[in-house]
Amino acid sequence: MSMAGLKRVLPVAALVAALALMSTIGGVWYTSSRQEAAAVGWVEHTHVAIETLLRIGSALAVAENGLRGFAATHADEELSGVAPALEAAAARAEEIRELTHDNLGQQRRLDELQPELMRRIQLLFARLRAQEQGAQDPGITPETARLSQRIREGLARMVAVEQRLLEQRAEVSRGRALRLRTMSLLGLAISILLILGAAFVMMHERRRAQRAERALRTKHRLLDSIVEGTDDTVLVRDLDGRYLLINTAGARLFGKKPGEVLGKSLLELMPSEVAIPVMRRDEDIIRAGVFRTLEESVVVGGVTRTFLSTKGPYRDPDQRIIGIIGISRDITERRDLEAARLADVKLQLRLGELLQACRVVDEAYQVIEQLAPRFFPAEAGAVYLFHASRDHLEAHVTWGESGDGGSARTFTPDDCWAIRRGQPHFLESFEMGMGCKHAAGRDEVAGGSMLCVPLLAYGEMLGTLHLRSRGPMGEPVRQRAAVLSEQIAMALANLQLREKLRNQSIRDPLTGLFNRRYTEETLTRELHRAERQSTSMSMLAVDVDHFKRFNDTFGHEAGDKVLREIAKLLIEETRGGDVASRMGGEELLVVLPGASLENACVKAERIRLAIKNLQVTHLGIPLGPITVSVGVAAFPEQGRQAEDLLRAADVALYRAKAEGRDRVVMAEVSLDSVAASGAPPGLASDRPILGIRSRPT
Repeated sequence: MSMAGLKRVLPVAALVAALALMSTIGGVWYTSSRQEAAAVGWVEHTHVAIETLLRIGSALAVAENGLRGFAATHADEELSGVAPALEAAAARAEEIRELTHDNLGQQRRLDELQPELMRRIQLLFARLRAQEQGAQDPGITPETARLSQRIREGLARMVAVEQRLLEQRAEVSRGRALRLRTMSLLGLAISILLILGAAFVMMHERRRAQRAERALRTKHRLLDSIVEGTDDTVLVRDLDGRYLLINTAGARLFGKKPGEVLGKSLLELMPSEVAIPVMRRDEDIIRAGVFRTLEESVVVGGVTRTFLSTKGPYRDPDQRIIGIIGISRDITERRDLEAARLADVKLQLRLGELLQACRVVDEAYQVIEQLAPRFFPAEAGAVYLFHASRDHLEAHVTWGESGDGGSARTFTPDDCWAIRRGQPHFLESFEMGMGCKHAAGRDEVAGGSMLCVPLLAYGEMLGTLHLRSRGPMGEPVRQRAAVLSEQIAMALANLQLREKLRNQSIRDPLTGLFNRRYTEETLTRELHRAERQSTSMSMLAVDVDHFKRFNDTFGHEAGDKVLREIAKLLIEETRGGDVASRMGGEELLVVLPGASLENACVKAERIRLAIKNLQVTHLGIPLGPITVSVGVAAFPEQGRQAEDLLRAADVALYRAKAEGRDRVVMAEVSLDSVAASGAPPGLASDRPILGIRSRPT
């Protein structure tokens, strides 16, 4: 027999064997169940016999207890149960004879026990009648005690015999049940194995076919899920450009369903000027016979979109190229996003470069004002910085339309949540949440949003970047604000630090006036400008009269206060382009670019009078009148070099001291006559700069 025939016969034989075995098991189960039913009946019979024997003893005990109770209490109800109990004992004796008729041993024991039982019942009836008639209860006699003992022993022997029979019958029943279960389980297991073997053989080929069919269906479903589940375009075109396959995402580009696209060529679905370049690229790929990844720009719905496509030849089972297969992803939004991000990065770099190139804070304000609207074209905003007093903030840069009410030009730190919390404060809508008080117009802009970002640099709070919008403010805007605020804060902090260091290098720490080095540089620069522009430039050499008196009389702190008050007055009396400086000790110099000699004398006189009118006190004590002597020199009258002008102003100052102080003296001699002016030796040549030599105070 062949293997195929054997595979057909084996399942049938296994099923027949299984059926025969199961039939045998069924017959055995039927026979065993009948035997088990009989065994159960004998067990119940034995239980009844034991119970009957026990009831005989119980009835005699009830009768005896009733008689003893009446003898003790003379209560009639004690005797009511005696007669029924004795009658029940006699009846149970007859029942036990019937129950044990098949047991000769039990019949012999019952024959020995029954006469004594009947005698005991008669004696109890006699006691009952005697007590009912009022006679004295004789109690327990030797005869009754002997009878009771024999009856109890006889009943116990019979009960013991019945219990042994019960145990034997139960053991036989358990053994029969165990054998039946074992045989049944074994037969059932063999039947199941036969059936399973037959089923395995019968279903083997079918399962293999089903597996192949399921695998094929799964593969098709998986491919369909991939093709239809992606947002990319999946396509197959033949050599003529007609679509053999296209998914829903691809058909959507043409505004059609996949069924409406299949069988049509590119020239039928899009303009020829768009279709022909695509078909030419496909032909190049087919000729090359390899997959390629390329970017394609295609006009879809009148809009040019960019696709990242991977295309390659489509082959039949014989590996002949019969078309092209491709996957295209629309990357237009990604390209636009990358371009926007690149533009944003370039703008940030440009902002950083310009801020780093700024020399003063005002230049940084101009850079921020120019570039901030490009960062936030849809938002209005402002850059607020702390005033030097730190008690309020001022808007140094603003941009955007102000039609929504704008924002406050100044406000206190408590009016801004970002300043108070030290972190950005974003309000998605003015209708819900706590807005900053300085955001004016919040009641009028329904649905508007605002953002405040603190300007922090080197652990110091410089101010805040404030933005407001008529609509919602997206996450990109908030991220851009965080970056911009950091750049602005660092740039402003560096400029402020640079300005502070510069002031420390060019300012006198006591008076706040410019120091000697800065004055020398400025004087040279202004002289060159005056030379180029053919303009005038004057200087005032100012010296405090009797300054040593303030130090000797009131202390050096009083002298310092006099200098500070005079310096404050000089700053108030000079213009923005003027330079007021301290050259050393109590000697001061004021450079007046563009001022003629006559105008400089007028300015000097006004300064002298203003100083004379100062009322300075120290520790509540008036320091008395303060006067100064002033020497005035000008370019080009007294010279064209800084050294010449300084010497001429110094000579005029010396003359003012010599003529009685508290006066203004204009230099009248040129550089050539300084040596012949009668000044002390060394004045004209040894010390060209003020503040180094000694003179009358």
